[in-house]
Amino acid sequence: MNHNADDGLGLVREAASVLAGYGSSLGPLAPWHESRDPYSWTVAELLLRRTNRVAASRAFADLTTAYPDWASLAGAEREVVAERVGWAGLRNQRSKQLVRLADAVVEEHGGELPGELEALRALPGVGPYIADAIRLHVLDQPALPVDGGVQRVLRRVMGLPIPSATRGSTPYRDGPVTAARAVIVSGRSAAELRAIHLGLLSISWGVCIKTTPRCGECPLRPHCVVGQRAGGGAVRAV
Repeated sequence: MNHNADDGLGLVREAASVLAGYGSSLGPLAPWHESRDPYSWTVAELLLRRTNRVAASRAFADLTTAYPDWASLAGAEREVVAERVGWAGLRNQRSKQLVRLADAVVEEHGGELPGELEALRALPGVGPYIADAIRLHVLDQPALPVDGGVQRVLRRVMGLPIPSATRGSTPYRDGPVTAARAVIVSGRSAAELRAIHLGLLSISWGVCIKTTPRCGECPLRPHCVVGQRAGGGAVRAV
């Protein structure tokens, strides 16, 4: 069956309704999901960049125990921060970003994260995904953070191939995914979008994996082109 762009976005609308219910049934997926603390969410999302979530979770626990707030992290020696996160495979560049970010929050914003998108994006190390995560999960603003895993789920729902890793294929430069994100966000509250985002994260981490998606286990299967092709089983990655 051939699917055009409108068909794909129609499936995204259907999938979003399913995700809202599915996500609301989930508990926290990571330690920082247990609160809406701005510091915890921002540090965690920066640690997660190009790092697996298990290592990032352990590094998050160590780092936030030693430095529980922006002021303590801003005053930390970068070499000491690097030692705390280095074992998790995080490079020295990450520790430099963390300290620079804390310095900016303390010196430019009085120790409080700004609530405006432009000001968030101006912070060191804060790209569009981290800004959207903060807006949605901390500031209660409608947004949908899209990382590589969420991009994969949305593309498979629409029956689109997963793009190769190039700068032009990143989630926020992906035209079809940008359109899908707009469809999902339109008319929805932050609370509903939080449930949708958690649902997307859960599916991308455990079901809609890179190699062989387990479509038979996915709640989105009836609303997904790849899932419909798979029937009740798994498919080769696309």
